[in-house]
Amino acid sequence: MLGLIDLNEEGCGELRQWPIRIGLVSSSSPIFKRADVLLAADCSAFAYSRMHEDFIRGRAVVICCPKSDTGYKEKLTEIISKGDPKSLTVVRMTVPCCSLDSIARDSVKGSGKDIPFKIFKMDQRGCIREQ
Repeated sequence: MLGLIDLNEEGCGELRQWPIRIGLVSSSSPIFKRADVLLAADCSAFAYSRMHEDFIRGRAVVICCPKSDTGYKEKLTEIISKGDPKSLTVVRMTVPCCSLDSIARDSVKGSGKDIPFKIFKMDQRGCIREQ
């Protein structure tokens, strides 16, 4: 036991791959092949307490921050083009600097693929405000 954290298997997360930061993932990674992909604002996991259960489970994950990351739209377009994912789920924050929904739309269009995608908008308290 480390402090108040029990380091056993229970409580482990749902991530299936590493890395997850969009600038670090390989756009040709097999994890994206015909996968359900999650594009999430990196702060969303801190705001939403059920992130693993409701969004990460069963998905290939990429995270980014439109305010501080660069090249994410091009990278997402490559991931969609090369991976031919089944779907794209976007979790963005309602703050003005979070534009992941438009990035997703542009990337899907730029990839030439026709994949379904859902967008979830979350406020700073972790409440989902729009779907």
